Amino acid sequence: AALSRRTGCKVAVKDIIAVDYQQRCDAFREAEIMHMLDHPNICKLFAVYTWEQHIFLIMEHLSGGDLLDKLDAESSLKEQDALMILQQIAAALAHAHSCGVAHRDLKPENFLMSNQKSLEESILKITDFGCATFLEPGQWLQTALGTLPYMAPEVFSGRYSLLCDIWSCGVIAYFLLSGSLPWDLHGYGGVYSSGNFSESSVEDIADDFNDMMTMSMAMSSYTLGKANSKVSEKQFEKDDIDCMETIQEQIQTGSH
Repeated sequence: AALSRRTGCKVAVKDIIAVDYQQRCDAFREAEIMHMLDHPNICKLFAVYTWEQHIFLIMEHLSGGDLLDKLDAESSLKEQDALMILQQIAAALAHAHSCGVAHRDLKPENFLMSNQKSLEESILKITDFGCATFLEPGQWLQTALGTLPYMAPEVFSGRYSLLCDIWSCGVIAYFLLSGSLPWDLHGYGGVYSSGNFSESSVEDIADDFNDMMTMSMAMSSYTLGKANSKVSEKQFEKDDIDCMETIQEQIQTGSH
């Protein structure tokens, strides 16, 4: 953390060391994405400075730690708290997707809390857009990026879209409500490492989700069913919009 000379307020500083052209491009893409996104549940970028091989991203200071630390500090997580967290995630993600941005690395560690108070008194914010990228209408993503337990099956096929983020949301929802991942990483490790997602493997994962709230299933209803199907780009874009609306509707239904 550091202090802003202009305002005197505390800010966070991310120091990216870029030794070659591609690393500099990646760092400036991260900055461009953060600068463009303007949402109360997304960490704000204030400025960018460079010095030799360093690229400094000056961001809002979030003192509450990451979501995983917050969950560890809570004696227990009420369903109402989980719904509140998921509502903030869905709202932020809907905004990012409306701007054509795929985060590609959603996980509890990449959500920071605005302060050290309780979940009810703190605001959740998405951060770390190092894997994020822009996605033009009709375009497919090819590079497999993310954190293994939260990566969608289609990411390994080299043909995926914004929907990969919704899969991650479903995994996070499951984790919030159960305290564990929806599968044993040792059991699914071979599937992930090979990138070979057979239909039976995907169905097994979906069955694990079935016992959880509808929020967890909102993403699997389209991603699991279409991971390897030949659907049009327009259909994928429509599915993303429909799915985000479904997620937010389910959260609202469960929150009253």
